[in-house]
Amino acid sequence: MKALLIGLSALTLLGFTSAAQAQFYLGAQGGVSIQDDSDADEDGISGELGYSEGFALGALGGYRFGLNDSVSLDIEGEVTYRDNDVDDLTIEGVDFDADGDLTSFAFMANGWLNWHVGSGFSPYVGGGVGVLHVELEDLDVSGVNIADDSDTVLAGQLGAGVAYAVTENVELSLDYRFLIADDADFEGTETEMQNHSVLIGFKYLF
Repeated sequence: MKALLIGLSALTLLGFTSAAQAQFYLGAQGGVSIQDDSDADEDGISGELGYSEGFALGALGGYRFGLNDSVSLDIEGEVTYRDNDVDDLTIEGVDFDADGDLTSFAFMANGWLNWHVGSGFSPYVGGGVGVLHVELEDLDVSGVNIADDSDTVLAGQLGAGVAYAVTENVELSLDYRFLIADDADFEGTETEMQNHSVLIGFKYLF
């Protein structure tokens, strides 16, 4: 996790060393949130929480630095909300019915490297670092409430996608994000945090 955060921090800082003129933009994104099944440990007892597919909604703003005629670098701030229902809890190979809601706000500083290949299309890769505020709400297992708590942890993400310039000022995008965070602590239960998102995005460049 530390190596990922260091690498993404270096990528993000590249934008601030660019001497090229910056173009400000605002945007929004939304799509599918897929939360990985997470190991949960408490007092030596290990289990695994399973989740159903959910949704993600976010907003962003940043600057685009033109590195040359065909390559640019976006430096941005992003806030994204994710929501996934808890489906089940497995302990020692035994499945228990579980109900609850896992929600999070990711506050990220991102860097995206864009290649403007022509015909309006621009593939891009990058990632970001930040914090994840996550809540496990009303976790019930076989009718017994066992957790209702929140935590804030360090997070990092990697992503790739393709954007299409509808006009000189408007871009649409489709991308994939992998978000990983330090284990969250819910009332003494350490729980892994990994998420995959497929997002449709919109940017307006000023």
